[in-house]
Amino acid sequence: MTGSELKALFRKSPLDAQQAFYDEYKNYVYTIVYSRLRSYGSKEDTEECVSDVFADIFLDIERFFEMDDLSGMTGLIAKRKAVQFYRRLSSGYENDSGGYEMIADAADVAADAENRQRCSEVLSKINELGEPDSTIILMSCWYEMNSFQIGKRLSMKPATVRKRLQRALERLRKLMAEIGYDERE
Repeated sequence: MTGSELKALFRKSPLDAQQAFYDEYKNYVYTIVYSRLRSYGSKEDTEECVSDVFADIFLDIERFFEMDDLSGMTGLIAKRKAVQFYRRLSSGYENDSGGYEMIADAADVAADAENRQRCSEVLSKINELGEPDSTIILMSCWYEMNSFQIGKRLSMKPATVRKRLQRALERLRKLMAEIGYDERE
């Protein structure tokens, strides 16, 4: 499933789009989560984490509409959510007070909202760079691919990928500075 297919399905029926997305990626997400939590978590913990992954995706599903390969971002979200769960479970967290320790205070909620806004703005500016620069940045920064792997996928020489990445990052810095972000952010 591609982002454009998901977008078309979402326009027809958001519930059908979510169901199709879930059906296609449930085993993939479960495998990622299970591989991280099998040492510490129960089956219920794994299922809860998988549910949280899809909840996160469905809350911000529009960001998937412009992607060609949805599995990379889905896997990244699953991996990060599983790591959060793993850390919570391995730290000796005991849930004997009904889970009230997990409720975030107002500062955490505000910081989380600010981070989501920043990510949204960065992705928007990356998309403004156009192809193939936006794809090169995403593959390099989000998927942690090297120039050889990116070049192979995009039918480019690794040296060309490195140069385009360098130039695209410089353009991205300028675009972010235009909207008030400092390089240190």
